[in-house]
Amino acid sequence: MEIRIPISILPSYAYCPYKAYLELSGVEGAETKELIMGRKWHDLLQKEYESKSNILTSIEEARKMAKEKELYIIFRELPVENEILYGKIDEVWITPVGIFIWDDKPKVWFGYKLQLMAYAYAMTTGYGIKERVVIGIRELPNRKIAWKDLFKRKHEKLVEKFVSRLLNNLERGEFKKRSGKFCKKCKYKKVCYG
Repeated sequence: MEIRIPISILPSYAYCPYKAYLELSGVEGAETKELIMGRKWHDLLQKEYESKSNILTSIEEARKMAKEKELYIIFRELPVENEILYGKIDEVWITPVGIFIWDDKPKVWFGYKLQLMAYAYAMTTGYGIKERVVIGIRELPNRKIAWKDLFKRKHEKLVEKFVSRLLNNLERGEFKKRSGKFCKKCKYKKVCYG
């Protein structure tokens, strides 16, 4: 059986491997304030994008148009995938100078950076992209760029390392539980600790 990993699971895995296991297993967790607020922001941003969008095209066509006509083409909730990873990127800008991948998050944190690296990894390997790719976090609610970096080979290796660990955990059925401060805002704290 071929295993496919949703990219959105990687921040959970970085936070607590057992949380990722519960999510992958389809266990329902409690709706937290943070989850509700994040969903509201993403819905609002999607509606804003839809009200302004005026072009439907593929990634390949957008890359060609951006270079030939010096256009900036913006995609929102763009599906990406490669053989193992799949997900939807909050926002992608296809420009004459490269591709920019943005994720809207409440803060800058390693797990969210890892998620962006995985989006770039899936996009470059899945679409054969060789252009310069910049990844970045826009902090909610102001949407100002809080972190950005040029996607590099070291990012690819980090994604491969985390995906390999996750696949090994799935194969063995072993997922380590974290405790303490990690559990305070977790949607699964009642599942783990009753």
